[in-house]
Amino acid sequence: MTNSTSSLAELLADCKARRIRLVLSGDGELELIARRGSLTPDLLARLKAHKAGLLATLRPLADQEAEDPSN
Repeated sequence: MTNSTSSLAELLADCKARRIRLVLSGDGELELIARRGSLTPDLLARLKAHKAGLLATLRPLADQEAEDPSN
């Protein structure tokens, strides 16, 4: 696992622990669904720094769900 991959995995784990959902919006952009106070400035900066990797991870999942909405 490369540094960027492990950083992305850690970021996703942090989001999961804070119950922050990362989803694709209708126009294919990254959307965050979070409770007030769960999104710290540090976490937001990390999300911005890894936005391309997050989108690359989420797009195939969204495409798969679109093909089989029963998931």
